[in-house]
Amino acid sequence: MLKQQQEPRMRDHHHTQLLDIAPDAFAEDLKWLLEGVDAPQALEDLEPWRNTIVKRYFEPAEEQEPSQPGPAVIDVENEAEDESEVEFRVITQLNSIISRVDLARQQWQDEVTEAFLAHEEEISEFSTDMNYCDSTIKLIEEALTKHYKSLEAASTYIKNLHTESSALSACLDNRQAFLKAVQGYLDDIAVSPSLIKAICHEPIGESYVRLLEQFQAKVHRMKTLYDGAPYPSLHPSKIQMKKLELVIVGRIYDFMRLEIAKLATPKANLQMIQNTNFLRLRPLFAYVRDTNANYANEIKNQYAKTLRKIYCHLFSSYYAALERCRRKNRYRDIGVFMKRSTKTPTGYFLLDDRDQLVINFKDDPIVPTGLELESLGFEEIFKSFLKLLVDTAFSEFVFISQFFEQGVTSMFTYIFEETMLHLRARVETLVKSSYDVVMLITLTLLFAANRQVMQNRGVTLLDETLGKLQNDLYARAMHHLKNMAKHVMSCTLQASSSTLDMWLPGAHSVNLSNLVYSVLRLKGTQDKLGITPITFDSLDHLIHVTVSALTLRGRKLSNTTKLNVFVIANCVAFLHPLQEFKESVVEFEQPLNKHIESYVSGYVGVQFENIINLVKSIKHAPESNPQNSERTTSAGEETETQDPDASDDATKIDHETVDKWRTAADEFVQSGREKFKAITAKVELHFAQEAAVERVNDAVLKAIDDIYAEFYTNLASFIDAGNRYLLENLPKSTKIAEWLTTNHD
Repeated sequence: MLKQQQEPRMRDHHHTQLLDIAPDAFAEDLKWLLEGVDAPQALEDLEPWRNTIVKRYFEPAEEQEPSQPGPAVIDVENEAEDESEVEFRVITQLNSIISRVDLARQQWQDEVTEAFLAHEEEISEFSTDMNYCDSTIKLIEEALTKHYKSLEAASTYIKNLHTESSALSACLDNRQAFLKAVQGYLDDIAVSPSLIKAICHEPIGESYVRLLEQFQAKVHRMKTLYDGAPYPSLHPSKIQMKKLELVIVGRIYDFMRLEIAKLATPKANLQMIQNTNFLRLRPLFAYVRDTNANYANEIKNQYAKTLRKIYCHLFSSYYAALERCRRKNRYRDIGVFMKRSTKTPTGYFLLDDRDQLVINFKDDPIVPTGLELESLGFEEIFKSFLKLLVDTAFSEFVFISQFFEQGVTSMFTYIFEETMLHLRARVETLVKSSYDVVMLITLTLLFAANRQVMQNRGVTLLDETLGKLQNDLYARAMHHLKNMAKHVMSCTLQASSSTLDMWLPGAHSVNLSNLVYSVLRLKGTQDKLGITPITFDSLDHLIHVTVSALTLRGRKLSNTTKLNVFVIANCVAFLHPLQEFKESVVEFEQPLNKHIESYVSGYVGVQFENIINLVKSIKHAPESNPQNSERTTSAGEETETQDPDASDDATKIDHETVDKWRTAADEFVQSGREKFKAITAKVELHFAQEAAVERVNDAVLKAIDDIYAEFYTNLASFIDAGNRYLLENLPKSTKIAEWLTTNHD
């Protein structure tokens, strides 16, 4: 019942939607659909959403079973009548639409037909043109089809040609790669005829080194690239290269032996030949060494033997040439230091700038040509010899290391063995025959300095031999110093009194002073040279023994004056050259000052006995009668306080004392200079050396000055105002030395 009531309502809703469509718009839509190629053949195909609505009006309604009328039958019937009226109106509208559509279509067909008939001729001509064009197009299509087929054939042919060309290109690449590989193989294993001819006949030199490098490159490539390769062509090449190796080694061997033999040419500059010729040909020997070790050893042995003889002859002849200009050896025994030199008044063991010789040990060697006889000492000879030896040894060591590379130590030692034996023989001869300690120490320092140079250069192969020679020279020098100490002690103690009278000073004091000065100066060169310090304990021992010998022997002299003169003369002679080394010879100062004081006090005490006694007596006067008087006196002032109860005897003694001091003062003014001159005359008579005279005179002046100062001070305390002229006549106590040493007008 409810469903039946809803269906009319839905139908009315559909009608409402359908009637809302404008008839003109609906007709145009139908016209458009009919004109289309794919126009719908039925109304339900127009718009799907309208199909269900339109379909209800064109399809028969489904039959329904009759139902029994109920209470609402009347209302339903009314509604059905209304619905039928609406349906009729819709159908009427649709029929009008259909008729208008049919009319519009008929009209359109008529218009088209009229238009077609009006343009029939044009259409006919157009049709004819179209047919002609169509035939033309067909011809063109046929031509294009044939051309396309020909192009397709050409393209196929071109593709075939490209394929064949690629194959040919691959074949050509393979051929070229094969040729390249074969050419490389031939270049690696084959030796060109020009290279073979050059290796066999080209003169050996720098150009031959380049040929050898080319040949070595081929041998190296064959060994590294084709070692063990089963190529039949390799066997003949290996045989050919082996033959060439034998030829090269033989030629280089003969050439090197010939060049080494040329080194023995007199006056040949070995270093220049080594640096200009041999080092440039170093690859030749390296090739022989790597190829044939026996030939290489023979070359090394020949070079070592040749250079051994050359250097031995060179250095022996050089030493002999310098030795011909050597001064005679004046130090042939240990007693030379006890002798006086006739040629050199200053004595033996002089320094003679030998310290500068050591400092300048790097100076160029001496050229023997044009040297005068007796113009060289052993020091100059060995300095020049060692300089030449060190430079030559270093140059040779560098050459051997660069050229031969292997076995440098044994080869270098063998080359210089005879030269070092010759040097050792010369040193041993010198050590046995010379007692010149300064020369031996100088040579010791020269050896030490040259050893330091070799060590700094990194060449220590000769250091052991040079060190032994240095130790021999040093030991011999120290041995001589010890023997000199013994000889000084024995000669001094055993000397007679008459001999001692002649030692003013003794020759040994002068010579030992020269020796000590020279050794100390040479000792100071060690810091400048930067060598390992060398101790000189034997020299300190010699100084101590010399002092002891002088004092011990002097005590046996019966005359005090002779003792003082002996000690002073010898000590001053020893100390005077050693002013810059006072700390090293301080042992001499104490006995010297002691005996100078004794000597001076003796003569000054005699010449100035009067004033000395007065000074001594006045020192005891206050102690004997301290209550008699008190005086405080200075050079220009006097303050006297007398006891009012003093007796006349005391006054008389004071006058007598003043008279004595007055007399002594007058005597000093009149004869003081003469007495001083008498003392200095004695001094000059006793001492021959100016240094001794000067030192003793200074001591005399000091002694007189001390005595006179006391005398002057005490004299001023005794005199009264009436005797002031005495002080005016006396020289001032501060100027007594100047007064004594100036002449009186």
